[in-house]
Amino acid sequence: MRYLQDHLGTYRFYTLGPIEANYGSYWRISQFNANDLPVPKKYARLVETGVRPTYWKALPPAVRGQFVGYRLIIYNTPASEQRILLKAYGERQQTFRDASVRYVVTRRGVGAAGLGQRFGLRLVYQNERVEIWRDARAVPYFTTSPAGACSTLRQSLTDVTVRCQEPATLVRRQLSTPGWRADVNGHERRVVYSPTQLYQRVTLPAGTSTVSYSYHPAHFRPAVAVSLAVVLLMLLDVGTLLVIRRRPPEPNP
Repeated sequence: MRYLQDHLGTYRFYTLGPIEANYGSYWRISQFNANDLPVPKKYARLVETGVRPTYWKALPPAVRGQFVGYRLIIYNTPASEQRILLKAYGERQQTFRDASVRYVVTRRGVGAAGLGQRFGLRLVYQNERVEIWRDARAVPYFTTSPAGACSTLRQSLTDVTVRCQEPATLVRRQLSTPGWRADVNGHERRVVYSPTQLYQRVTLPAGTSTVSYSYHPAHFRPAVAVSLAVVLLMLLDVGTLLVIRRRPPEPNP
């Protein structure tokens, strides 16, 4: 985990089992695997159409069960099964590259006999249990279109500063879903969304732009207002009970 924390940056890693799904969030690094309910439809569709190998139905049941819309590789299967998973990764490698997956984590020995090198992976870390393979052709988390129009000055998962020679489109490889907002140089800018568009896009002017992303779920502001109103009613209710309890009892006639 320390190696990934030191080298991952804004890229993602994909694990075939040694690091269970969702633990990337605990360690504060970006992980492609997920084990959630509910999940965005786009992620489920991506797993089912872009990640599963074309021969998915012919896989052994234990391996086939690793490719579910709400679950992607959560069991630390034996090395023999992880080799099958690594071959499946190789068939769909461009999907992973487009999702900024730079590192693949496996059991030790899974990529032996040239299997890792077959997909252009380079072994960068190894201990008695785990191997980490690096894909130098992973697409960066932030890119701009047209290509070469902008240079990135600094970036994090939620903020980026770029210098553009001409107006351009900034692509952030985070699922395009309703609720995302982008501030460009302090001014709110619409994050382009469509049901068929996978990743987020924002238009930028020529010059230097600092873009900050934030997320509010659908109906966030009305929900906050309702929650505050409920809390206020609860406080009034408690206050009324306290006043009643402190009121002296009426004398008996």
